[in-house]
Order: sequence, then structure tokens, then C-alpha cells
Amino acid sequence: MDFFRDTPLSLAATHRADLWEVVQLLIASGSDINHRNTSGMSPLWVLLDHGAELDADCAVTQALRSKNTKTLCGEETRAEIATPETFIQAVKIGDLEVIQTLLDAGADIDGVHEDKTPLMSAVHINVIDFLLSKGADVNFKTFNTPLINALTRDYYNDIKSTFHTKLNLNEIDQYILHVIDLFLKNGADLEDYNEHGITALIESAQSSFGVEVLKYLLDKGADINQKDCLGLTALHRAAESHKLDFLEVLLKRGAPVNLKTNVNADDFYGDTPLSLASARYGDLWEVVQLLIASGSDINHRNTSGMSPVWLAAENYNLKCLELLIDAKADLGPNYQQKKSALSILLNELSPSKEKQRTASMLLEHGAGVEFVKRDIIHRLIAAGSDSTLIQRLIKTGFCPTDILLKSTIFGWPMTSVSPLAVSLILDSVDLASFFIDNWYLTKSDISILSRNKKIINCSRLRETKALPYLKEVSRKPMRLELLSFITVSSALGSDRGRRQRILNSKLPVLFQDKLLFSKLEVKVLEAVSRRGMLFLHEFKLIG
Repeated sequence: MDFFRDTPLSLAATHRADLWEVVQLLIASGSDINHRNTSGMSPLWVLLDHGAELDADCAVTQALRSKNTKTLCGEETRAEIATPETFIQAVKIGDLEVIQTLLDAGADIDGVHEDKTPLMSAVHINVIDFLLSKGADVNFKTFNTPLINALTRDYYNDIKSTFHTKLNLNEIDQYILHVIDLFLKNGADLEDYNEHGITALIESAQSSFGVEVLKYLLDKGADINQKDCLGLTALHRAAESHKLDFLEVLLKRGAPVNLKTNVNADDFYGDTPLSLASARYGDLWEVVQLLIASGSDINHRNTSGMSPVWLAAENYNLKCLELLIDAKADLGPNYQQKKSALSILLNELSPSKEKQRTASMLLEHGAGVEFVKRDIIHRLIAAGSDSTLIQRLIKTGFCPTDILLKSTIFGWPMTSVSPLAVSLILDSVDLASFFIDNWYLTKSDISILSRNKKIINCSRLRETKALPYLKEVSRKPMRLELLSFITVSSALGSDRGRRQRILNSKLPVLFQDKLLFSKLEVKVLEAVSRRGMLFLHEFKLIG
């Protein structure tokens, strides 16, 4: 101590951050942290006099971490102690002495911070038990109740991150069962719900906890058929989350009065669990298989008119689709909506490869082509289809059609564009040859096959590899038989009634088959690779 009664700690404090290690050493060695010099200044006053800032929030946080009750009881920190945030910090740390100190200092045991009460934030069992014994409201509702909050993914992550010794999945489930048991024994309402109408059982069906938690809630009498604000039950949530073991339990278990789980309960959008599982990206075929086996309505339509087949097709869930088809799901169109599974897949400008594969599968199993846009063959050629889908569509009776454009495209001299014209514009000799060989032609194609000079010049200017083929096929005059066929085919139209008109005609069966293209042999053809997407862009603009 010097002439001014300054201790080494007081002198070190005058240097603020420069000698912080010295300050730490002196404090650890027992220096009097509250000693005052001849001017009445303590080391803290010296720090403040030299520009240090007094941060009460920081002091409280540090005191909580170090469990320093002296700081927590200080006058300067009393305002910070009164905030819910401080108390919740103490609860998360889990020291009962500190928690009691804060309660004695006036902390609100049900104070809310960031939509949570201390009871919702508590993870340690002894802290939860302590708070409940001190009167914490077990049914206090912010967005959630404490019980529902304990079943959320956030709380699951809190359990995982709180303990130094990492818990395995089974230990985490046993831990949360203890928490749930504490809440229920202290009066938690099992059927209460959050702002979205979600109960503890519904939350458990979509949580990260295991199936034992779901079983426990059912054993305690949770309503198995309770719906949330969207009309979703625990079964819906389990199906949507691909929880097969949860589904098995829910399908086998009944409510207290032996009420069976309703596998066809509609949600707000009219979706059944099967609808949700069929629509979920990732092909949840095991869930779909279980729901079908449990008696789900495979042809149920939601409020948008979408059936499980349509939903599975829309999301390219081929395994789910296969299961639904095997279960004899309806593959037909909805005439009221003027939609079908195929129209959903194929009516966008450029159907993706996934959509094309899904459409091929549906066609293999007899799906109708009703309400598919008549320009689909044109669009598939340009989209780079492997041509198998094109040929399958033709075999179903998709007849050749001319698309009328407002102006010419890619220098092609005609505004009436057939599938043959598109294949020539995009330089696909394979497809052009296929259309000509199978007489898949329209009236506008007569001009192409009659050595039209403008078309020949266009192909020459564009240096297409189809030019030699085009010259060859148009070198000779058209056969009368082919010309007659094109005329008759065009007269029969290209609308949905064409097939019936052909069948009602008195034409020979062989000629009918030819007009329906039903005997067409599917071949492997080279896909379009030249400027298909650019063609589609132009097609969209002027079509």
C-alpha cells in the first residue's frame, strides 16, 4: 500500500485492459476488491474514473455464469434482475441457488421472454421440479403451452446441447418422458393446444422424439383424432413426416372409448393422410403402402380435386404411383375440372424429363390423354424427348395437328406448323422419317412433301442435315393413297371426338387402325438436340 493507500489492485486498475492479467492474479490472490484509498476510491471507481463503462447486463450475465450471488444482489444490477430475460438465463444454466436468489429479488416466475416462460426454457429436471414447486403455471400459454413446447424440435435440440455427456436417442426419449410426466402430474392439460390448434399428441407426431413418446401420450388418454386449425390429425402429421412406426401405432391404437383412427379424416384442404404422403417429395412409398393396406380411399379428391394418383404424379413419386395403380386407383380424367394426371404433367410449355418419365408410366397403365393440350407433340419434340413418350401418345390416338402461329418461326415459310414441320425445323431426321413412314401427317405437310421451294431454300440456308432427306422424300409425286389418307384424317378432326368418329365409320378395320395409329411400332429414335428451348421460347411468344 502506498502513501495514498492505493493497493496493487487499485494501481493495476488504472491501466484498464493493459494489465487485466495482473488484475485477475491479484483478485485470485485475495486482494480486497472493495478497498478504498485516501480519496475514497475503490478499484471499480478507479476503472470508471479512467473511462470504463458499467454494463449491468454484462455484469448480470457474467454473474449468472459464475454463479456469483453477490453481484446479483447488488444495487446496480437490481433492474436487470427484474427482467424475464435474466431469470430465463438462470433457468437455462440450471443453478437452483441462483434461481432462488433471483426469485427473492423479485423475478417473475412466469415472466415471458421471446414467447417463452422460464418453465418452457427449463431443461434440467431438478429446475423444472423446483419451478413447479414454486408455483410456475404449467398451463401458461404464449404461442405454446409448456407441455407442447417440450415436444418441439427446438426443445429436443436444447436437450441435446445442454448436457456435457451426450445422450443417445433412447436416453433423450426417456428424459422427455420424465419431463412430460412432471408436467402431467402437476396439472398440465393434455388436450390444450397452441395458436395453430396443435395438441401435444399432434406435435409429438411431427417431432424429433421417438415413438415411445407418442405411445405414452396415447396411454395417458390423448385424443387420437383431434384436429389442428388446418384439420390435420396426428395421423396426417405422421404421414407427412414419413414416420412409419408412428403410423403403425396410430392405426392400431384407439381412443379411450375404442374409437379407431380415421384414416380418411379430411384436413382443411380436403387432404387425407394418403393424399399428403402421395404428394410429399421423396417417394414415401412405405407410408403409402401402409395407408393403402389400412383402407385409405385411394380415389379421394381434396378440395382442389387432386387425387392421390394426381398428387404422386405431380411430384414424380413413381413408386407411390405404382402402388396406387396396383391398388386399382382411377387413372381417368376429371371432366368437371377438365384435368387429368397427364394434363397436369404435360400441359406446361416444356415438360421436364421427370414429368416425361412419369407420364410414360401412366400411359403404360392405360391413363387417358383427355385434356392434354393438342400441341403436346410439338412441345415434346422441342423439349428433347427421347421420342418414346411421343410414340406412346400417338398410339393412344393423339392425332397429327397443325398449330397456327401469328408469324413465321426460325425462317420457316409457313405459319401452319405440324409435328413433321417441327422435326424439320429442329433438324431431326429420325423423327421426320418416323412421321412420314407412319403417315402421321396433316394437310400442311402436303406442301412439305411436294418439293416446296421455299421450304427447300429455308433448309439450305440453315444448313440442316435434314435437307438431303427432305429432297429425297419430295423428289417423287405423292402417292394417291397417302394423299387420300391425309385428306380423310384431316376431315375426322383432332378433337376428343375423333376416336369415336373413326370407330363409328364404315371404313375397313385396317384403315381405322391406321387412322388411330394404334398398331404403331415404338422405336428408339434420336432426340432433338438443336435449339429446342429457343424454339419453345419463340413458340410461346408467337403461338
